Amino acid sequence: MQNYLLMGTLRIKNNLTQKDVSDILKVSVNTYKLYETGLRVMTLAELNILSNFYDVSLNALLGITKNLKCVNVNKRINYKMLVFYLRYLRKKFGYTQKTLGEKFNVAPNSISRYETKPRLISIYYLQRFAKEFHISIDYICDKTKEKEVF
Repeated sequence: MQNYLLMGTLRIKNNLTQKDVSDILKVSVNTYKLYETGLRVMTLAELNILSNFYDVSLNALLGITKNLKCVNVNKRINYKMLVFYLRYLRKKFGYTQKTLGEKFNVAPNSISRYETKPRLISIYYLQRFAKEFHISIDYICDKTKEKEVF
């Protein structure tokens, strides 16, 4: 899941309060506290806001890499590219929505929804996807040209 320790560390390192970060994300302080303690999962859009604010990769915020170095060329998530890579890689490696769903313990209709409405993507699914296909989340969101993180 999200790298909660990193979120708190980055906040403290930047002399910010939980209220400051909640204002940046436009969520309540209580919601942000739940994010930082791991009791609630952020959306991809919220993670992107923090990625841009702290200048770290989505991969680092999600605990996929310990490398905080960020070489993102785009600040925005390209949801069309995300849809493309979700479908392309699944098919390239011979998975159907059903077989990938079974592997990740996710309903096939959820995978279908992620591939058509990527703003609704589960962070849990996105992390599993990145690890399964050894691909950078920042790359499949078209934020960087660095493909692999492993």
